[in-house]
Amino acid sequence: MLAIETALALRLVYGLPGRQPEGLLSSLIRLMGLQLGTPDHTTLSRHARTPRIELARPCRSRPLHPVVDATGLKVFGQGVWAAGSMERANSTLQVRLVKELRLANISDVATANEWLPSYMVDHNRRFARAALDPNDVHRPLRSEDDLDRILTWRATRRVAKNLTLRFLRVLYLLDKTEAAYSAKGHRIDVDGREDGTVAF
Repeated sequence: MLAIETALALRLVYGLPGRQPEGLLSSLIRLMGLQLGTPDHTTLSRHARTPRIELARPCRSRPLHPVVDATGLKVFGQGVWAAGSMERANSTLQVRLVKELRLANISDVATANEWLPSYMVDHNRRFARAALDPNDVHRPLRSEDDLDRILTWRATRRVAKNLTLRFLRVLYLLDKTEAAYSAKGHRIDVDGREDGTVAF
């Protein structure tokens, strides 16, 4: 029954059609060195009519984080482990500011801005740590320092035949200039600047 429930869980988590859960489960069992038989497609279909497992529907706007443990297959959603374990590991708060706002019955920006300094004092009292070395090693900004250049993310992209290129998930169409036509099929530098502008 463990293998059947595991296969059904894999099908729900990854949205696997047809016989794909059977193949994936077979590979997992082989990799984990378990002595389990792999249920066939007919068995899975029969048990899928009355599923014994319940999983929250995955949110398409956020990545899914399935975790396989050594005792079998258990699916942990992000809400189960991420917030609490990360807070414990780093000794800090992660999503508690929103909860504190709700507990204080604050629902507008102006009131939140007035309340925030007191929250920061309490947060720093509980979690702040003094630096091991109190000396400030930051150097002042020099006149020759060009922050626009320093804070620019430069990447190379290939210009397609139709004068397009992709950068940061955006498709850009170059102007029909002589320089653009000469760049077709070649890689060019693309600069993503701090203010959100892009230069080629």
